[in-house]
This record gives sequence, C-alpha cells and structure tokens, in this order.
Amino acid sequence: MSDTLNDKDKKVKKKLSISVEPDDGGELIPEEDEEFERASAEKYRDMLLDDEERQRAEQKELEQQKREYEQKLRREKIAMMKQKQGIDSEEDDELIEEEEEAPVQMSFLKKVENFWYHYKWVLIVSVIVIGFAVYMIVDLATKEIPDMIIACTVDNGLVYRGEALEKYFEEYCEDINGDGKVVVSVTFAPMNQDANINDIETNSTKLFAELSNASCVLILTDDASCYSLENVTTEDLSAISDSDMIDGKKLKMNSKLLRDCINWAQMPEDMYLVLRTPVQTLSDSAEDMAKNHDYAVEFLKRLIADAENYKG
Repeated sequence: MSDTLNDKDKKVKKKLSISVEPDDGGELIPEEDEEFERASAEKYRDMLLDDEERQRAEQKELEQQKREYEQKLRREKIAMMKQKQGIDSEEDDELIEEEEEAPVQMSFLKKVENFWYHYKWVLIVSVIVIGFAVYMIVDLATKEIPDMIIACTVDNGLVYRGEALEKYFEEYCEDINGDGKVVVSVTFAPMNQDANINDIETNSTKLFAELSNASCVLILTDDASCYSLENVTTEDLSAISDSDMIDGKKLKMNSKLLRDCINWAQMPEDMYLVLRTPVQTLSDSAEDMAKNHDYAVEFLKRLIADAENYKG
C-alpha cells in the first residue's frame, strides 16, 4: 500500500516540476502576441489621427456655418436698407452687397480724423507729460545756481528794488560755485507783525527754507522784522572791521553808495546785515556752511571798504 502512495507522489512531483521556460531559449511572449500588440498600437494611433482629423473637420464646418450666418445677417441688413431707401432692383442689391463687403478706403484726412477720435485723450496726456518732462530738463539745465543767498525780512518797499540790490551785492561776491558767473539771490520774506496771519505763516515758511541752506549766511533785516530772527545765532562783526558802519552784530546798510546804486534817496536808516554762525542745517553740514561763512566775511570787507571810499 505504501509503495502505491509513493508512486502517486512521484507522479505528482513530476507534473509539478515541468519547466515553464521555452525549449528554444526564446522569449516568453509568442511572436503571435507581439504582432497582435503591434497591430493594436497601430490601430489605436490611427484612431487618434482620425479623431484629430474629425475635430479639424468639425471646426472647419463650424467656421463655415459662422461665415454663412454672418452673410445671412448682412443680407438681411441690406434688405432692410433697401426697403428704407426704396431700392428694388437686383443690380442695386448686388451693388450694396459689394460695397458692404469691400474694405473701406479712407483718405489721409479721414485716417487722421479717425485716429484723433479714438486716441485723442492718449495723445493729449502724452503731449502734456512729454512737455512737462522737457520743461523740467530745460529748467534744470539752464537754472542759475546762486553763489550767495541773502534772506531779506524787511517790509518797507525794498522788494521793488530787488534786482538793483542783487546787482549791487554781486559786485562784491566771488564765483563760489565755479560756474563762470557771479550770482547773488536776495530772497524776500517780509516779516511784518501787522500783516495777516496767513502772510506771516507763508513768509515764515519761506524764511525757514532759506535758512536751511548752507549758502544763506547773510540776512538783511531791520528793527521791525528782527523779531523773526530770535532763534538765529549771529556773530559780532567788530572783528571784521572797526568801521563806523558796524554796530556790534549789525552792518548798517544806509550808505550813499547803496542809495545811489538802487536809486533810493529816502532809504530807511534801520536796515542792516547780520552774519550767521555756522551750524548744521537740515540739508547741509556745518563744514559746508563754514566755507560760505568765510566767503561772506570777505564779501563784507569789500562792501565796507567800497562804501567808505565812495564819494559820489
């Protein structure tokens, strides 16, 4: 009995030990299957190409339908125009249709008019922006930079002689900035206590702006407006000269020379120049202001000497 069972086990093991590898050493997938897969892939590719062709055909058909629909709308529009104008002949229909389909040929003036209609605001804004930019460039390129700035707080009519006063001061100034020209700018900021509050605030802002510039080391003031300089530190001028024109921190301006130069015989007696002590300003350093201070000292010396030697 046991021999019979052993024979059966041997037969089962023999069946299970059958090799699945091909006898000829080839691939596991038969050639028939490779050809089938290749044919399937080609068929799938052809199907994709057919689908793309079909989509292009459908798109082309849609575009054709759209054109036909637009032509239909145009014909209906032409028919309505014909009814309104009383046109019945087929020749007139063809003429209107040709005119509708033909591109419009505009004259040069028409083109200009059409361009202006569509782009006038763009053109206007562009011209304004370009014009402003050109103005700023020209203004910066041609603007004179003063060698010296003198702030003036008096409110006694001197402003009407401002140009003559600047020319008078330029005779004693140097070309400090080296641009080949001597320019002295007198900035008027009248500080009259009797003026309205708006004028006082405006002129105070103007004066403060000038005092923030290192080039402004001289101030022309008088007894009525010197209150505005309470916080400004000025120097004793007696070290510059022992002239009678100097009274402590004041250089008296009522000289015969100045009266003749600005043509003001009745010039007030209480106008005078004061010299600021170099300090650091909002826009410049104390060193920059010290340089301008030294130029101003020499300026005052020349002015004093010329005024005292003037005979008229």
